[in-house]
Amino acid sequence: MFSIYCVSLATLSDEQCNALLGTAKTELSSGYQFACQQALRSCGILRSSDRESLTALYLYLVSIRPETDPASLSSLLSIAIRIAQRMGIHDESTYARCSALEAELRRRLWWSLVVFDNRICEMSDSKTASLAPTWDCKVPLNVNDFELQPEMKSPPATNTRPTEMLAFHLNLTNPSLTAIAPRRPSDEANRLVALERTLQEKYLAFSNPENALHFMTLWTLRGSLAKNRLLQHYYAQSSNTPVPPTDAQRNTGIAHALRMLECDTTLMTSSLTQPYRWLVYFHFPFPAYLHLLQDLRKRPVEPHAARAWAAMSDNYAVRMMDAKQHDRPFFVVFARVVLQAWEAREKVVAPCETPPPVPPRMVVDTRDKVMQMKTSFGLDTAAVAGPSGGGLLGVHADDLDMPMQMDCAAPGLADGAGGHGATGLDPWGYLDMSGLGAVDVGANQFLLNCMEWNALHARGGGVVA
Repeated sequence: MFSIYCVSLATLSDEQCNALLGTAKTELSSGYQFACQQALRSCGILRSSDRESLTALYLYLVSIRPETDPASLSSLLSIAIRIAQRMGIHDESTYARCSALEAELRRRLWWSLVVFDNRICEMSDSKTASLAPTWDCKVPLNVNDFELQPEMKSPPATNTRPTEMLAFHLNLTNPSLTAIAPRRPSDEANRLVALERTLQEKYLAFSNPENALHFMTLWTLRGSLAKNRLLQHYYAQSSNTPVPPTDAQRNTGIAHALRMLECDTTLMTSSLTQPYRWLVYFHFPFPAYLHLLQDLRKRPVEPHAARAWAAMSDNYAVRMMDAKQHDRPFFVVFARVVLQAWEAREKVVAPCETPPPVPPRMVVDTRDKVMQMKTSFGLDTAAVAGPSGGGLLGVHADDLDMPMQMDCAAPGLADGAGGHGATGLDPWGYLDMSGLGAVDVGANQFLLNCMEWNALHARGGGVVA
């Protein structure tokens, strides 16, 4: 019960908590989480083999994610997964003694745990084998909850139309999750096209955009496919001969990054996604920002420049405009890349235009925050955004061309900022990025070091069933 209370609060805004419950959200969360801790301790969760107790632990871990360091949460999740393995819910052979309802609930719990664990490991830059082909738990059925009844002897037939499980089912049936063997870039591109066509024809064509769950699924899927296309673009470029990419090839990557941002902005601004905003926060489109900013620094006056700045500003307004002071380490790095990209445009455009170009909203707000940091913390402005030195964190935009270790999902970042997703791939799909070499976009190595490609660490025979 307390674990349900904990995750339910995540769907409410601070204003809604005050209006409905008369108490601040942070105070309610702390109280319910403490109560949940005591309940888990009382039921002996570390020794328990009860599915409902493990479900409560999973929901509790989901609820504490925004305030917890990903590395710490990864350790806690490993405990939950070990409990699940002791219970045997990863092993399909143990389901023979379960009712149809119990079997489906166990499958949903196992897949929820491993997908959540995979995402947290991506955020903490650590290795995970959760999705390695070492277990055979089947994918949960695409059925509505009311179709599952305790007295059922056999599971219901899976639906071919959208159900209450639409988002979760599409998440897990993505063929990209099952293929571990390396493939050629052309194979990856063809698989993405085939996947998109299948999803469109089988599910999305029957979705209702006025339904909140369907709307959330549609735009999350579109953004995820754009992200996969961007990463496939990196893979294809790195696998070619060391010939600089053409402008057309660069523009292809730009189109994918813009699509990512536009899909995310749609999710963040729609009233339909309010109950799911906690999940949207979990996937900050940082790869799109880095790709666009690195390109704009090198090609500041290309035809796509105005659209790119507008798209980033729109997303920034709903994601980071209200970032808190404890977001400062992430913001310092982000500000340097933003301001250096805009300065590159000013150097080219300003001598030719009168008056000089008007900075986008994102640049204006970033400069304001840099000045506030200077005032509040006694920082030299150049230490944050200047072209020389190394900055507060010793990071230049140029440094993004080199491998670097950084927790791209530092805990404590404001809702919608880096703490809610950073750069890791969401669980819609995973590309085989082995052998990835230098890519024209300097952010490439930075991105790769901030992501954990579980498929690369799970090589070996077999595929996930």
